[in-house]
Amino acid sequence: MSRRLNNILEHISIKEGDGEAVRSAKREVAMASLVNQFTLSVQSMRLIMSYLLHEMVEGLEGRESTLRMLPSYVYKADPRRATGVFYALDLGGTNFRVLRVQCKKGKVVDSMTSAYKIPDYALRGNATDLFDFIASNVKKTMKERAPEDLNRKVPLGFTFSFPTEQTKVNSGVLIRWTKGFTTKGVEGKDVIELLQTALRRVNVDVNVVALCNDTVGTLITKYFEDPRCKSV
Repeated sequence: MSRRLNNILEHISIKEGDGEAVRSAKREVAMASLVNQFTLSVQSMRLIMSYLLHEMVEGLEGRESTLRMLPSYVYKADPRRATGVFYALDLGGTNFRVLRVQCKKGKVVDSMTSAYKIPDYALRGNATDLFDFIASNVKKTMKERAPEDLNRKVPLGFTFSFPTEQTKVNSGVLIRWTKGFTTKGVEGKDVIELLQTALRRVNVDVNVVALCNDTVGTLITKYFEDPRCKSV
């Protein structure tokens, strides 16, 4: 891409003697050439779609595929039954987020979010470093935003955006780290067990009821808005 851009600039380079009309024309040519590189024909998009569907089927059938197609174990439920206070954790980038959501018959009536930058010692340390960081900030959020939650067992969902093989909706083994994480002692381990143990260490009595990645979480969010969305 950078080589192509340099070639374009070499061919249409604006010279000192160029008038404004020539300069403008050269800019338009350069922009059109760049836009063209990001424009896909309908035929190309259909080929991409066909390839993606093929890889999905291969993965689901257990054959070699570029897509893992790991099961999420998400089950279909009536979103209108969701009433009460729920916590959600989001780990997958440079920040870790704690969300407190209050629902009434499937509708969010109140929500609050706290974000924490993940320190290097948690990114590159051991499992205890990372999960104690997570648990301590869950407790901090509760104390600062809703201290009454410390005295009751609230359900919690964990969005963990890394390749994970799940065995049920609230259990999953990390296959490998991505996104710059190198935390030792987590690959090959059940991340829900590690999280639940860390929460007990800081005396936070929550029930981790679900594990998902960001893709599944996005689909479930849409399902709450529109039950026609296929999230399972």
